[in-house]
Amino acid sequence: SEPFELNRERNGALNRVAAQIARLLIVHVRTAESRRPLPETAEAGHYVLQGRALHETERGPQSTREAQSLFKKALQLDANSVSALQGFATTRLIQALNAWIPWDELPTALSEADEAIERLVKLDPGNAVGHYLRASLLRALGLPDKGIASLQYALSLNPNFFAAHAELGRVKIDAGRAHESIAHIREALELSPPEANMHVLYFWMGLAALHLADDEGAVQWLLKARQTNPAFTLTQLHLA
Repeated sequence: SEPFELNRERNGALNRVAAQIARLLIVHVRTAESRRPLPETAEAGHYVLQGRALHETERGPQSTREAQSLFKKALQLDANSVSALQGFATTRLIQALNAWIPWDELPTALSEADEAIERLVKLDPGNAVGHYLRASLLRALGLPDKGIASLQYALSLNPNFFAAHAELGRVKIDAGRAHESIAHIREALELSPPEANMHVLYFWMGLAALHLADDEGAVQWLLKARQTNPAFTLTQLHLA
């Protein structure tokens, strides 16, 4: 972060500050990217980009499966691709947590996610995403208390990581601490960039309210989640 001085009496002052911040971000992003190891093959990086583009659209069982296939292709070409490991573990966990795979496939999905996460953390221990994914895995395994520590560490590495704030709220619901969840998910909503999967955060707010016996608040958040994405079946279930 840097300090910025704003003189509101000057014409276009706000735009100039925004331009300064944008230029500074470009420098930092380019510097960070330059430090990342290049993929062993250009084709592996290409599959990762395709998988990311597909995954960052509005998620569903089919798009998640297709994105996972692309991340898997990348890993077949470059087993040490951090971004491919992130994508593969993420899609595997989403399938498990949203019940988008048959019950008998769940142990395999969680085992594969675990293997990818451990490899990711070993390759890049300072990567907040790896610790965030480890917490999601622990939630899927029914160990939410252990997931809290992983998320706190992820947020120490990246305090503005909105997904980690949201996951911390979600994990605390399962840990019997729903009264603490609302603040974490609100923080995530404030930090979250515009994206196609906001309905998940609205759903989690409704879930937290439901656990606090705030039925009216739960209905409001769940209706908002349903309006944002009517196809997300977990919202319909909890709303009913």
